[in-house]
Amino acid sequence: MTTGTQRRRRAAEWRGLVQEWRKSGETREAFAAARGLRPTTLGWWASELTRRSRPSPVEKKMSTRVEQATFLPVRVVGETASPRAVLAVDARAPETGSARSERYAEIVLGGGGVLRVPVGADATWVGQLAVALQAGERC
Repeated sequence: MTTGTQRRRRAAEWRGLVQEWRKSGETREAFAAARGLRPTTLGWWASELTRRSRPSPVEKKMSTRVEQATFLPVRVVGETASPRAVLAVDARAPETGSARSERYAEIVLGGGGVLRVPVGADATWVGQLAVALQAGERC
């Protein structure tokens, strides 16, 4: 049961009350009634403290680790072997203005052309595409 005058509590005090409630196993209504709290206020603080504990989108973005590009020599072997190429795995989004932050692999072709594909793309397809581009074929 609530009294006519409710005192204001700080967030730290609500944090303790919410933790105590969750550990108690009591219903929100029973816990609140035993302490002279409004069940709706206890519920609101429980959800508010959960929301506050999550990192903001800016904090998430700032905590993302940017990896250095790794260069590996590659040789495509098959019916038509291609010249040696350099593979760069880039943790940045492509320069096409896309807001997505997928990982891409860049294949630097012998003639200076660059083939950028998402990491995890089918290796056979990528190899065939690189060979076709090296041969000057239109795709």
